[in-house]
Amino acid sequence: MINQDAISGKQAAGRRDCPNGKGVVGGPGVFGRAASAGEFRRGGRRVGRPVRAFTVVELMVAISVMTLIVLVLYGLFDQTQRAMRGNASQVDVLEGGRATMDMISRDLEQMRASGVRFATNLFLQLSAPQTVQVLPGEDQARVSVVQECFFLTKPGKYWEQFGYVVVPHRNLNVLQPVGTLYRIALSNHVSQFTSNSLSSLFLSNRANMFLYGTNTLFQKVTDGVVHFRVRVLDARGISHNLTNVVSTNVFMQVDPFSNVTERELRYAFVDDALPATVEVELGILDPQAVGRLKSMPNPAMAGEYLSKQSGRLHLFHQRIPIRTAR
Repeated sequence: MINQDAISGKQAAGRRDCPNGKGVVGGPGVFGRAASAGEFRRGGRRVGRPVRAFTVVELMVAISVMTLIVLVLYGLFDQTQRAMRGNASQVDVLEGGRATMDMISRDLEQMRASGVRFATNLFLQLSAPQTVQVLPGEDQARVSVVQECFFLTKPGKYWEQFGYVVVPHRNLNVLQPVGTLYRIALSNHVSQFTSNSLSSLFLSNRANMFLYGTNTLFQKVTDGVVHFRVRVLDARGISHNLTNVVSTNVFMQVDPFSNVTERELRYAFVDDALPATVEVELGILDPQAVGRLKSMPNPAMAGEYLSKQSGRLHLFHQRIPIRTAR
């Protein structure tokens, strides 16, 4: 049948044959709908509106914002990690300090006088020069003292001598103002005990420990010690001093290492003399500060650094009565 519209060269307005022959645009069928606002015709075909992509400037801004966020999160994470490590190190220092004080207290409370002529029951002296630390926020300062001591006990048929020594750290053969606390235990049968059998053995081993930095008889107790003091008190709780001599068997003199206004004394309790009470003070520095001190080869620089670290010093104090004191 001849199409009259084709013969006349006209098409119905608003109608056009679809290329697949299944409908007409604008009429019924799959393609029979009006072109949407987001579409336009090109070459007789419907073409969608092109999607607009990000520009280089927009990408750079997005990357900069993401980088800033990552840096902020990393800073927060780093601060959290430092705080956790600091708390963990403080817990370790506190636990180690308490355990050390318990050990020293158990040893000291068993102190006993030998009654042997010229035998040393308790000996105290400085093992290093004193150091001064400025207290934060104040014009005052505290003096750090490092002592060494040895004393006698008698749990059975053996006289035992316990000693505590702070051995300073070395850096290029330069002694540092911080050290490690060591403990030594010696024993001698009562039949072989003499006035200097144990004290001379302690002093010889102590000299080797300071000279070579190692000795099999010494056991490490704790590290980072900058203050170790043992005060001796009489029955009234008054410190033994040069003007308070309560016994002829107590020998005292100003210690040669005493280099500040507050004088420290060297004590020796012999024969049957013992203090009624002793006070133990222990100061342990934070591990981070100890690490920095160990790396300083200049003693003046190390002392200057230590003088400003009073806020990072953990102090332990305990008063111990001597059960066998008369």
